[in-house]
Amino acid sequence: MNIVLLCTKYSLCSASKWLTNELAEALVLQGNKVDVIFLDWSSSTGEFNNTSLDMNGVEVHVVKSWGIGRGGRFASAIKWAFSSISVVKKYNQLVRDRKFDLVISFSPSLAMFFSIVNLCFFKNVKKILIQWDFFPYHQRQIGLMPSTIIYNVAKVLEGYLIRRFDYIFCMSERNISYLKSHYNISSKQVVEQLPIWGGGEYVCRQERKFIRQKYKLPPDCALVVFGGQLVEGRGVEDVVTAAKMAQKNAKGVAFLIIGEGRLTHLITSAVSRGISNIHYIPQVTRAEYFDLICACDIALVCTVQNVDVPTFPSKTIDYLRAGLPIIASVEKSTDYGEYIKSKGLGVSVDAGNPQSMLSAIIEMIEDNDRIKKIKIIAPLEFKENFDVNVVVRKMLAIVCGE
Repeated sequence: MNIVLLCTKYSLCSASKWLTNELAEALVLQGNKVDVIFLDWSSSTGEFNNTSLDMNGVEVHVVKSWGIGRGGRFASAIKWAFSSISVVKKYNQLVRDRKFDLVISFSPSLAMFFSIVNLCFFKNVKKILIQWDFFPYHQRQIGLMPSTIIYNVAKVLEGYLIRRFDYIFCMSERNISYLKSHYNISSKQVVEQLPIWGGGEYVCRQERKFIRQKYKLPPDCALVVFGGQLVEGRGVEDVVTAAKMAQKNAKGVAFLIIGEGRLTHLITSAVSRGISNIHYIPQVTRAEYFDLICACDIALVCTVQNVDVPTFPSKTIDYLRAGLPIIASVEKSTDYGEYIKSKGLGVSVDAGNPQSMLSAIIEMIEDNDRIKKIKIIAPLEFKENFDVNVVVRKMLAIVCGE
């Protein structure tokens, strides 16, 4: 098949692949011709904008997002409203050379507004939406969309765009329920569960003690890792509070935080205030990240309380690969905690309770037999259910009716 991915995230660095890279490359390995139209939302790729690159058999077309001035609400509105026009131009250009059988897009759909509307004129192409982000509901609940007017407009437009797709894939059963209860899904649309995925075989390149030495991590402490974007909705505040409690009541526990984002200052400020059991490392390559988490004992997956959007955090994938026990501090509305417990992969507590999180960490550290068991079953769970090749085969089987 000829397949095109429409996305606002695609790594142009082979050492730090993102989920879209892994999906595109897996589709190629299964015999498909894949084009990616990458709307460079952050405009960080410099000379690569408005060019095409061949990356591991995937033709990547980089188009620049629209932007004016130095930012602000008006500039942001222009960016959101019109950037996808560039995607329309590139898609229509590609269609002149070949017919696409399948188009895959990702939530939030509003980022691809014009390109999704444009797809309505191409009746013979199947349209897939990977629904990860329940926009604008989650953004509203974590305080990123304070304006009621903008929220209501975004809600209407997002619902309209979602209805343009033939297939919608969600990460869990509760994701499916949330989708159907908050958007007007047509009876003609196929809605199925599709796990989030990871690609490639990552192998830790050095022994644990050498990794800790290299990054100046404590050699003997039980090390708890929290990796990913440091932004709203990821429970960063709870992690900092738990570390502060551990400094007083659990001297043998240290926290490794890896990543960057709008809330990085919460981490750096905590360290400067003397919370010495926090060790912070900014963004690193995928291989370095995997080395680091393999040198840890426990993994944290955190969200925030008082939201009703069920999440399934993507950082789970690498934790499973590394065989780390997971302490999930998540919202009550999700089925993620139930999944972790039912599979014997860790412990789940309610988000917003750092003391419960710390207690779960300590309890896990003291149960060495349990840690050894998880070290064995977690990588198997990844391979059986989350490997990108397994996920792609499942997706194509549904779409192709196999």
